[in-house]
Amino acid sequence: MRKQSMNKYKITLVDAGDSAVSIRFPQEISEKVHNEVMHHLGCIRSAVTSEKLPGILDIVPSYAAILICFDISVTNGETIKDSLEEIILSNPSSENREFEKRVIEIPVVYGGEYGPDLETVATHTGLSTDEVIRLHSEPEYPVYMIGFLAGFPYLGGLNPALETPRLESPRLSVPAGSVGIADKQTGIYPVESPGGWQIIGRTDTKLYDPNSDNPFLVSAGDVIKFVPAEPDSIKSVPSNHKCDNESKQHVDPALRILSPGPLTTIQDLGRHGYMDKGISVCGAMDCQALSELNLMLGNHPDAAGLESTFITPRIEFLKDTVFAVSGIHHPIKAKAGDILESITMSTGIRTYFAFAGGIDVPIVLGSRSTDIKNRIGGLEGRKLGTGDELALYDQESNIHESAEKVLDTKESLFTSSTIELNAIAVNVNSNTPSHTPLHSTENPVTIHITTGPQYSDLSESGISTFLNSEYIVSTSSDRMGIRFDGPSLSFTEEKDGNIITDGLCPGAIQVTPSGQPILMNADCQTTGGYAKPFWLASISKRKVAQLRPGDRVRFVLIKTADAVSLFRESL
Repeated sequence: MRKQSMNKYKITLVDAGDSAVSIRFPQEISEKVHNEVMHHLGCIRSAVTSEKLPGILDIVPSYAAILICFDISVTNGETIKDSLEEIILSNPSSENREFEKRVIEIPVVYGGEYGPDLETVATHTGLSTDEVIRLHSEPEYPVYMIGFLAGFPYLGGLNPALETPRLESPRLSVPAGSVGIADKQTGIYPVESPGGWQIIGRTDTKLYDPNSDNPFLVSAGDVIKFVPAEPDSIKSVPSNHKCDNESKQHVDPALRILSPGPLTTIQDLGRHGYMDKGISVCGAMDCQALSELNLMLGNHPDAAGLESTFITPRIEFLKDTVFAVSGIHHPIKAKAGDILESITMSTGIRTYFAFAGGIDVPIVLGSRSTDIKNRIGGLEGRKLGTGDELALYDQESNIHESAEKVLDTKESLFTSSTIELNAIAVNVNSNTPSHTPLHSTENPVTIHITTGPQYSDLSESGISTFLNSEYIVSTSSDRMGIRFDGPSLSFTEEKDGNIITDGLCPGAIQVTPSGQPILMNADCQTTGGYAKPFWLASISKRKVAQLRPGDRVRFVLIKTADAVSLFRESL
C-alpha cells in the first residue's frame, strides 16, 4: 500500500476478514464525504463491469465507507487492495465536480391514522403539526445508503429542529410505506417490520417491489423530496410483499412435507449482487455441505436443497427420487410412497438434503434461497410447513458438466452407487468423514478469526479478554446471528461501540456498547452501527454453521494471509 498517496485523499483500505475489504473515508456524515463515496463507487463498479476487478460478489456503500465482498476461491484481499488502490489513485477526489442527481418525489399523508406520532414529534420539538410537516417536506434529502431492510433508504438533510428520540418501546409491526423520524434521521419503511421510529406519515409509493422489473425505487446517490398529500390521494399499502411468480402447490410434485421440524427452508448458495439494496445474502449456512451433496448427485453445486434445524423433516416421496443427505456417503434411492422419518440431531444443529435435479422453485433476484425477513425466494419466502409439496427439476436437463470429474476426485468421500432408502438406517451426521466434519468434536470449539475495520476500537484488555475467555452460544442465536454469553469487552476511552453505520456481511463480529459480541450469520442485515473489530475466518464457517445453544467456544486470532492459506488448503 502506498499509504502516503492514499492519505492525500484521506482514504484507507482495511481488511474485513479474509473475504472482504473496507474502503474507509473520513468518518463523518456529510455531503462532502457522500460525494467522495459516490465518486469512487462509480469507478469501482466500472472496473467490475469491465472485468478489471474479478471475483467481486457485492459492493456495499454506506455513509463513509464502501465494503467490497469477494469470492476467496477466486481472489484475495491483497490483490483486491492493490487493484482498488490503483483505481482510487487513477480517479482523484470528486471535489469541485458536479454530480447529476436523480430527484424522486414521494407523496406523504401526514398525521392521523397514517402518522400516529406526528403529535408526539410536535410536542417534543415545541412546534405545531403544520410546522413539523412544512419543515419535513421542505428539504431535498440525499440517499446516503440503503440497508437494514430491502430498499430502506438512509437519508441526510433532516432539519435539526425536528430531531426526536426513538420510541422507548419499539412497535412489533410498522406498516410498509411508513415515514418516520429517529433522532437526526428520517426514512421510509419499505416493508412491514418491527421498528422504533416516530411515525409521522405514510406513502403508497413502493420503494421495494420484487414483482417489478426494477424492484428498487431508489439507490445511494439519489435525492428524495417528500410532498404532502391528502388522505384520499393514496391507495392502501399492502403490509406484505409476495412475488407473483413464487411457487404455488405444484401440479406434479415429487415431495410432500409431512412434518417440517422447527425450521426447514429451501436454500442454495446465496443471493449476491443486491447487498447495496439491503438484500441479505441468505443461502445455506454451510455452503460447502450443500455443494458436496449436489455434486454427489450430478447437480450444479448451486442447486436448491433443504436446510433443517435440530429436527429433520419427515418427507413422503411422491415419485421415485434419488437424494443425498448430510452424513450418508451414498446417493439414496427412494420409491414413490416411501417415507423418510424425522431425526432429532444429537450433535450439531443443521442437516442438508439435495435431490437429483434440484428443487424447482423460481429464481428471485438471482437465487432460490429463502429470505424470510424480506419474504422472497424458496416457497413464498417462508419456512416449510406441513403439507407443502415440492417439485424437482428434470435432472437430465440440469446435470452439472463437472460432476463426474468431481466424483472421481472425491472417491474417498463419496461413492456414486445408490442404495435403497429402506435398506439403510438413516442416521444423519453420524458418519461424516473426519477431514470435512459437519460438526466439531472439540470442546470448546476453536473458531479462527481475523481483524476487522474497528479492531483498534477495543482496548488492549478488551482484546485480551476476547481471545483468552470461553464463550457460550446463547439460546437467542439464529440464522441472522450468534450471540454469546461470556465476559464483556471494553473499548478505548475514545470509543463506546457505536460507529457511523457501515456495511457488513456474514462473518462480521459486532460488539455492542455493552461489550457483547455477535457473530453475523447468513441472514444478517447488510449494514450495522456497532463496531466490528473481528471477522470470522472462512476456514471456520463450517464449524459455526453447526454451533448449537450451549456449545462452548474459544476464539483464535490469525493473520488474514494465514486465513486465506488455511482455506485454500481445505479445498
